[in-house]
Amino acid sequence: MVLNREPQTGGRPPSPPIFNAPRVILVLCGTILVIHILRFLLPVSLDREVFFYGSVIPARYWGDHSVSLVEMIAPLVSYNFLHADLMHVGFNAIWLLALGTPVARRLSLGRFLGLSLLCGVLGALVHIVIYRASLGALIGASGAIAGLMGAAARFALFVPGGYALAFRHGFNGGLILPINDRRVLGFSAVWIGINLVFGLLGGLFLGGAGQSIAWDVHIVGYLSGLILFPRFDRLQRGPAPRDRSHLRRVK
Repeated sequence: MVLNREPQTGGRPPSPPIFNAPRVILVLCGTILVIHILRFLLPVSLDREVFFYGSVIPARYWGDHSVSLVEMIAPLVSYNFLHADLMHVGFNAIWLLALGTPVARRLSLGRFLGLSLLCGVLGALVHIVIYRASLGALIGASGAIAGLMGAAARFALFVPGGYALAFRHGFNGGLILPINDRRVLGFSAVWIGINLVFGLLGGLFLGGAGQSIAWDVHIVGYLSGLILFPRFDRLQRGPAPRDRSHLRRVK
């Protein structure tokens, strides 16, 4: 992928970087990979401790009154950075690159991280309510990434040429599609339906052998991004810029 935003020097195009993605996306992808590698290098007993305290275990929030407030809140964030295996890491990294890039270009760093975190937290909270007696561990960033998919559905995925422009620059004329747009509704129905099928075929997402899809986290994360995106975008967006020289293309 080629970054086309750098000005030309001396009539010659600059050397393009290897990755055409915002730094925050590359850092997040690198972070989940490094954490997984470090877990692999840890002694088994220590890795189990990291897994236990870093994942969201629903029963912990209902039955054990000795659990501290920190032990209850921290996993709502840390579970996003724990993954079952390299395939799980790679799959989430690819989707984060594809879906997170246009949203990261559109929002400021703080707004992007805030929206991603909120989608992941809301998904985990609903999971805790649904599976309140479960000792299974919820891990993975797919809930937050599903939220970015919902956000991208409002301005990039269904606008002609919108994804390509948003992926490169995060701007498509300032357009935000309404939730009741037939394209958004149709895509949302398919996404929810697919995850409900996974919910019928398997239970919660478990690390290691016997893992299954966190269908409820995916649905809640997606709907959170879909509904909340304008709240995060409203002040950042402003009027459509008249000077688009920063969007010049390198020929």
